[in-house]
Amino acid sequence: MLPELRVLLERAEARRASLDGLLDALPADYWGRVAAGEAWSIQDQVAHLAGSEALIGAMLREVAGGAMRVWVGGIEHPQGLIEMRERALDVWKGASVDTVRKAAAGSRQALAECLAALVHRHLDATVHVAGAMDRWGGPLAWPLREYLATWTAHDPEHEASIRSAMTTPPDLSTVALTQRLRG
Repeated sequence: MLPELRVLLERAEARRASLDGLLDALPADYWGRVAAGEAWSIQDQVAHLAGSEALIGAMLREVAGGAMRVWVGGIEHPQGLIEMRERALDVWKGASVDTVRKAAAGSRQALAECLAALVHRHLDATVHVAGAMDRWGGPLAWPLREYLATWTAHDPEHEASIRSAMTTPPDLSTVALTQRLRG
């Protein structure tokens, strides 16, 4: 693996270890909690990590195959990317904590293998994200090396949301409804 990519992967692994430590301490009944102002539960946050790394892995395989201009998810329209993200979350609805965490770990391992397949020239590939626009209204683009540097900060953003959800008291109407449904 290129030294530059090894550093990024090790940085991402350290951040994932922090997130895993938090999830190890997470009570099972907190899995569905949502932080104030957020739309995603803790489960959704972790499922998103698994799904997003699968998208990045697919993009890296495309670059390793010779593409020098890629779109995250292979999608150029913002609504298509949003719909793909929502479908990816729906796959994990009702899944156990262990299942989702294993999927996230598997996605990370697969992504590491994709990173190992890259050579130096691949890092100059151009990455686009549907809906990201420059100041002139054109699609915003990043060199792959910059995009991957921002990827390493992805886990801590979700870890912060998970920490917030853990400290957010459950909505009392939800608690009452759950108790009524459980009989």
